[in-house]
Amino acid sequence: QKSISINTDFEHIFINTTVKLMKDLVHKNTLRTPNGTKLSNFIHKTRKELGLFQILGCSPANFNYKSGLQKSDSLWRLYTERVVPTQLFSRYKGNDNILIHGTTVGFRHNLFEGNVTLNDLISASPFNDTIYLVDDNIKGGDIINALGKPNYVDPDSKYELPYFAFAGAENLLANRDAHFRVFTGDFDVAYIAEKIMSINDRNIEPKELVGVTTGFLWEGFMNNVGLPRSKTGGRGARKTKDHFLGYFKLLRNLHCPESHCIYSYTRHDNLFRLDVCMSITAQKYVFLQ
Repeated sequence: QKSISINTDFEHIFINTTVKLMKDLVHKNTLRTPNGTKLSNFIHKTRKELGLFQILGCSPANFNYKSGLQKSDSLWRLYTERVVPTQLFSRYKGNDNILIHGTTVGFRHNLFEGNVTLNDLISASPFNDTIYLVDDNIKGGDIINALGKPNYVDPDSKYELPYFAFAGAENLLANRDAHFRVFTGDFDVAYIAEKIMSINDRNIEPKELVGVTTGFLWEGFMNNVGLPRSKTGGRGARKTKDHFLGYFKLLRNLHCPESHCIYSYTRHDNLFRLDVCMSITAQKYVFLQ
């Protein structure tokens, strides 16, 4: 049997340039090659077959995944202040809930104003992290001592975001002696549990919230129908067949005209009509009232 030798060495370099400059450098009118064209056509065909070009709706504004939590265009601010409280914390009584999410692994791309395709949504939030309940009885002071001041950014840091983004940070800071439910994603759960156990010297066994993922929270937020009831009587989560296709269903069938967007959404025989191309700076998020 003939053996095949594969060269695994691969080197690359990122080049920031323009098409015109590259054409001038190689003295060509086009940079296309026969094999390159075939590959581009195959990629385009595959993306189309996967439905990645499907327009799901319209984003009311630009949301930057690198913007600090104090900025109105911050994708992390939208997630921690609106998505998580309405789609996760609302499942539990009281307001003693905290979600901690590492900002290095959450979002990977901006969400731009205008028509939104499935590809745009997967680009913005590709990981669909499973949410864990770290513990439901952790003292606020222990959380702060273990992980530092919530949403604190070092003034000397070149980044605008904290290492961990906290949902429920203000409540935590105001009630250090209270006890909280603490949630996080699967990427951070082991580290956060270990850090908290090193402070309070108590065994913590995080529990997976089956079917509750970052993608599912986004879907629920944009649908604004909440999480469905589980068989146990609490609010549980169903696993969607395709969580990405479910993203931003509120914006489904919506396309952006030049000036504004109006969308009619029917639920429980009630008609809701709202302007979804509104300014995030006015704190007017996409909600069904």
